[in-house]
Amino acid sequence: MKDVRTLKPEEIGVNSPINVVVMEYADECDYIQPIMMLEVIIRNNKLGKPSMFIVPVGPTGYAKRFAYLVNEYNISCKNVTIINMDEYMLTEKELIAYNHPMGFKRFMDEDMYNLIRDDLNILPENRLFPDPENPGYIWERIQQKEGGVDICFGGIGMNGHIAFNEAPLNPMTADEFAALPTRVLPVYYTTQVTNSIGYGGNYKGVPRYCVTIGMKEILSSQKLVFFANWAAGCNSMKQVIDGPVTAEVPGSLMQTHKDCTIYTTWEVLSTPLQI
Repeated sequence: MKDVRTLKPEEIGVNSPINVVVMEYADECDYIQPIMMLEVIIRNNKLGKPSMFIVPVGPTGYAKRFAYLVNEYNISCKNVTIINMDEYMLTEKELIAYNHPMGFKRFMDEDMYNLIRDDLNILPENRLFPDPENPGYIWERIQQKEGGVDICFGGIGMNGHIAFNEAPLNPMTADEFAALPTRVLPVYYTTQVTNSIGYGGNYKGVPRYCVTIGMKEILSSQKLVFFANWAAGCNSMKQVIDGPVTAEVPGSLMQTHKDCTIYTTWEVLSTPLQI
C-alpha cells in the first residue's frame, strides 16, 4: 500500500471508496447540508414517509439556514426526526447545564428549532440527543423507522474522530470498533484544545466528558455526508480517505460504507499529515 504521506492533494480519494468533493469555499458546507436535508424531506413527504437525520454541532452554520429554508418554502417537518450526535458532560454521570456556552442542546434550540414556524417545526419528541441514562434509546428509535437514518452528517476531527468516537485507549480491531454503540467517554486532550478555539482558546473550560452515538449508529445510516472544511483541525484526511481501515483513525471506517461522501477544500487536502 502506498504511503499516504506522499499523496499529492489531487491524488487523495482517487482510489478510495469514499467520494471526495472539493468545495471552492470552506463555508459551502453550511448550504450543502440543509439543501440535502430538505431534498430528502420533500421527497419523503410526497411519499407519506418519515425522514430521519443524524446531525452534528460542528459544522454549525447549517442550522439557521435550514430553519430559514423551511420557513421560506413552507416545508413541513412534522414527520422529521433529528438525532444529535453528542453532548458534553461535566462528569461521567452529569450532563452539562442547558445554558452552558458549549451546550449542544441549547445551540440547536437557538439556531434551529426556535427559528422554525410552529406549524412546520420538528416535534419535540423527535428532537433526540444521546442519553447517558438510556444509551440504547437512540438505536431503538433508529430501528423503529423503516430504512433507519436517511443521512448522517458530521465533521471530522483533528485525529480522525467522528462524533466523539476517538481512537480506543486499548487495542481494538476495526470490526470491534465499528460495533460500538452510544456511550459515555472522556474527551481527549487534543479535542479539548481544538474545540476551545471558538471559545477564546480556554481549553480548560471545555468539558472533560461526553455522551456520543457510536460507530454502530453512524455506519447504519443509508448515506454518510461528512465535512472537512477547516485545515487546522483536519490534518488526518489522508489517513481517513486513503489509509488503512483501523480503529486508530475512526473516520477511516467510513471507507467500509456503501455511500459515503466527504466535502473538503484544497487547503485541507494540502495540509501535511501529522503522525
